[in-house]
Amino acid sequence: MTVFANPTFEANYQGLCNKIADTLNRQDLVSVIPDFTVLATSRIQRDLARLRHPLAVSRAIATVQNNYVPLPIDYLAVYQLMDQDTSILLSYLSPDQSMQVMSQGFNPAATSFLTAPNYLPNGTNIFYTIIGNTIRIIPPPNVNSPTLLDLWYFAKLPALGTGNPTNWALTHYSDLYLYGSLAHSAPYLKNDERIGVWDGIYQKILSDIEVEADRAIRPQSKLVSARKSF
Repeated sequence: MTVFANPTFEANYQGLCNKIADTLNRQDLVSVIPDFTVLATSRIQRDLARLRHPLAVSRAIATVQNNYVPLPIDYLAVYQLMDQDTSILLSYLSPDQSMQVMSQGFNPAATSFLTAPNYLPNGTNIFYTIIGNTIRIIPPPNVNSPTLLDLWYFAKLPALGTGNPTNWALTHYSDLYLYGSLAHSAPYLKNDERIGVWDGIYQKILSDIEVEADRAIRPQSKLVSARKSF
């Protein structure tokens, strides 16, 4: 890390650190400003996943030969999980419900026992649950016919640093990163009155991003029938 001599705000790690130092008028915080960006990254990735921001979604494909498969290392939450072989969208069960289904063939949605073809000890996958960092598929795939899972999930933001100067959130929302970092600087500097200022601006930007994200996944115009010509 070098001294922040240039306060120009660019959407990269060094530019962010420069702007934090310039805003605080504290060029002596070279060693701790990176910590503020780390804390901001953790907060931003949780907030953008909670808003279900479309750019926070990643994809992973895995072949399953038993009923367990590890989650991606950057996993935060499931968006959707599909059995790609059958194009069936798997339904979530709690871990306790999954054990009930596996042991009794019980359908918690219909409060009845599942019978073929809806449930077989080895057959079409229709449920999943998450235990720790592992997905459990129910029922287990047939050992002679591995299942190809297609997982879309909310992913953690890549950490910023000299080896990774940017990520998609910093590229698109550099102001969110700036005020998220500044909000974490206030307790360190024992400047409690600034916490509300920085956090208020952060929340306003986040609210605007929520509107933007919602517009990105929803059609904004109504279908209009074509006029007849005579």
